[in-house]
Amino acid sequence: MKDIRDKSIVRHEDVIALNFIRDTGDHVFRRHHLNGLRSHIMEVLSSRDVVKENQGVYVNGIQRFPIARPLKMLRIFRKRFSGFEEILDEIRRFQIVRRYLTSTHLALSEEFIVDYRIGNDRDILLCGLQEYVEGECLDPWSVQKDNCLENLAEKLAERPGQGESFSKSRLIQKIEKSVESFVARVKKMIREEQCVPDLAGNRNLLVTLEGNVKLVDINNISYMSSDGCVLMDDFNYPVCDKSVEALSLIELKLLGHKIEKNDPVYLSLLNPERLREVDRLAGRFHQAMRRSALSGH
Repeated sequence: MKDIRDKSIVRHEDVIALNFIRDTGDHVFRRHHLNGLRSHIMEVLSSRDVVKENQGVYVNGIQRFPIARPLKMLRIFRKRFSGFEEILDEIRRFQIVRRYLTSTHLALSEEFIVDYRIGNDRDILLCGLQEYVEGECLDPWSVQKDNCLENLAEKLAERPGQGESFSKSRLIQKIEKSVESFVARVKKMIREEQCVPDLAGNRNLLVTLEGNVKLVDINNISYMSSDGCVLMDDFNYPVCDKSVEALSLIELKLLGHKIEKNDPVYLSLLNPERLREVDRLAGRFHQAMRRSALSGH
């Protein structure tokens, strides 16, 4: 039996075979298209909704195939923890982020620790059951003050459920207000806790149909360096520096705020020499990921 943490792809059959999952037939586990380096991410779907998606339903004489909407997202951490205390430290980081961002800006998740059996062996495993958030990606690396808010509003307007009452100008204002709130809360968390979530990854931030900015990836929360060095995560990516840089881009390009050089959040992290070094390290990480993908590992 292969350890689920080592699998490149996890399917429904793999999940229901886990010793801590009870298969009642009510739910289907489907691999989410954005699996992360640190977690398997599975959509938790109603089995009845999956049947409708596959077989279709008749509405006013027309056969439709409604896409099954996830009830929750199941995250299975790939990381092997050295002990119970290391897992608790991981959960404490989640709790810090939850306290500052709250349900307003965070896809809430209930973390749970399980006794995982692999054949005759046993280990502790960390999982999370997270709310499903639907929305448009807020990419810090491509934000433009002139049209990003308008583009986001237009994309959200095209989604089902907005209705005729949709007002683009009102939605733009709501998105901008939510971005301001999100930035303020993250900066407060950095100042008070020296803790920063991963804001640099692909689709880590979403703007919901209601115009609220939410962080959906909480798998790589780091602490700021106390000695000024560039910290690397367990995959040798400078996630802390890159997340702070992403935050500054959102504040500068999306909100039009001036980045103050004496701001303690950005102090020393945004000087040109350090940014060049961080870009070099990030480039080395991406090269390693490409080599790994080509080799099949």
